[in-house]
Amino acid sequence: MNDSTDKKIIHGKIISNTPVCANYFEMEIQAPWIAKKSSPGKFITVQIQTHTTDPLLKIPLAIHDTNNENISLLYRVVGAGTTLLSERHANETITLLGPLGNGFDLNPIIQNKNLNVIIVAGGCGIAPLYLLSKSIAENTKNKIDFFIGVKTKDEIICEEKLKALNIKNIHIVTEDGSQGYQGYVTDCVKEHIQKTNEPLYIFGSGPSVMLDILREYSCHNKIPTQLSFESYMACGIGACLGCVVKFPEEEHKLCCKDGPIFKFGHNDSK
Repeated sequence: MNDSTDKKIIHGKIISNTPVCANYFEMEIQAPWIAKKSSPGKFITVQIQTHTTDPLLKIPLAIHDTNNENISLLYRVVGAGTTLLSERHANETITLLGPLGNGFDLNPIIQNKNLNVIIVAGGCGIAPLYLLSKSIAENTKNKIDFFIGVKTKDEIICEEKLKALNIKNIHIVTEDGSQGYQGYVTDCVKEHIQKTNEPLYIFGSGPSVMLDILREYSCHNKIPTQLSFESYMACGIGACLGCVVKFPEEEHKLCCKDGPIFKFGHNDSK
């Protein structure tokens, strides 16, 4: 359960709101308190408008990156709320609640330098995985294989930022074959795993279909895995019960309160 002392409503100043590629934007916000309290996998909710309640619901977004003063949000424009968000400008103030959620557990990676870390990003699921990769690269010497799965090459994001972290094994997967491996990112991951004898640890974030395949695969093969699930989290604190997720033979759980990170494979989901 989230501790109320670890989250706050913050009025942050927008530093920049920059187009990244087709329908994707990255917003940098001055929010020192949230930046200090954040860790990979946590998220915030954004109130788009200041002087109106339209849209009524806040938008939940993963924390993409942090530094001492600022946080970054990587988001895709998909509806009215994110369209309005893309129209906000530098020096404007935006209201945030966070940081929220449980975040990724890096202890297994820190404690075992022999683990080959596999990170799987499907589409906008790459948003929380950059900060995860940055933390692993800066704090461990584990080998990282990063898989970026998109529909077409025009949607590839963060590749250069990952290279700047000295991550050498970046696998590009496009459904239309316009770059890299042609097909689904989960198929590419499975083929890679079948060719290695190294002990593995999987992290992933992306569409629910992709996550379900990774969950089933990791459980069947007993590979410890942490997945960041997506659900529309209207309140972000477990009050509205609008983000229920259900796994086979598990009770219903709340994505915002019990997650968004869930453990599988050798780990019990929680």
